[in-house]
Amino acid sequence: MANFSPFWCYADSSPERTVKQYRIGDFIKSGAKYCLGSDWPVSTFEPLLGIEVGVTRKALGDSNSKHPAWLPEQRMSVEEAVWGYTLGSAMAHHCEKEVGSIEEGKKADLIVLNKDIFECKPHEIHKTKVLMNMVDGKMLLNEM
Repeated sequence: MANFSPFWCYADSSPERTVKQYRIGDFIKSGAKYCLGSDWPVSTFEPLLGIEVGVTRKALGDSNSKHPAWLPEQRMSVEEAVWGYTLGSAMAHHCEKEVGSIEEGKKADLIVLNKDIFECKPHEIHKTKVLMNMVDGKMLLNEM
């Protein structure tokens, strides 16, 4: 299973190296299993930031059309990114029967957001706020 940290999916090193880095789109198109995570503590642990960068292949909030996406053919859809952070990560830990998706019989691990990240502008995903967080059925945050 391939494990990627999509937060780093924008050009930040030499051109010779960047064409070979973070080719997540190729893995997804090949049907390979993948999961997404962070390089915490050297990076952010916030999945929404990784989702935005993985989807746009640009720095957070960059909507400037004069700034091309880095390897745009490697972009993920929001659906693919969410899957990688949820069920893909559960599969990597061999616990997909207990967590990773909202299904009867699984632990209630979920969040509620202040907007629909599947419908908002991709370069604005990082502005999304978590309003509620539940882990194993226990409310850890409730700002609803």
